[in-house]
Amino acid sequence: MVAPFFYRFSSIFGFSALIPAMVVAVFMGAFITLGVIFTATLYFIQEGDWLLASGLFILANIGFAGANVFYDSLLSHVADDDQLDRLSASGYALGYMGGGILLVLNLLWITSPERWGFADAGGATRASF
Repeated sequence: MVAPFFYRFSSIFGFSALIPAMVVAVFMGAFITLGVIFTATLYFIQEGDWLLASGLFILANIGFAGANVFYDSLLSHVADDDQLDRLSASGYALGYMGGGILLVLNLLWITSPERWGFADAGGATRASF
C-alpha cells in the first residue's frame, strides 16, 4: 500500500537533488520525525489492536521511505564524484551492521525477558519498537 504511493511520488520528491542541502535536510528531518513518532507509538499497541497497528505501521513506513529519498539526494552534497561509490557502500554496510546488532539485542530481550529486566516477552517486544 505504501510502496505504490512512493513509486508514484518519488519522482516529485526527486527534485531534492536540485535544491540546496539545507532545504533537503529540513524535508528529510520532517520525514524522519514522522517515522520516529509513528514507530514509537507502536509501543502502546495491545493485543487485538491490529487495525491501529496497521495504520501506525503504514505512517511510519511513509516517514522512513520519504526520508530515504531525501537522504539519497544528500550524497552528492557530501562527497565528490570519485568518492560517491565508496561513501554509499560504506553507509549501506554500516546500516546493515547496525540493524543486525539491534536485531540480535531485540531477540535476546524477547527470548529471555526476565534476564534483561522485562516482566514478559510482550513488554520486551514493545520495547523493541
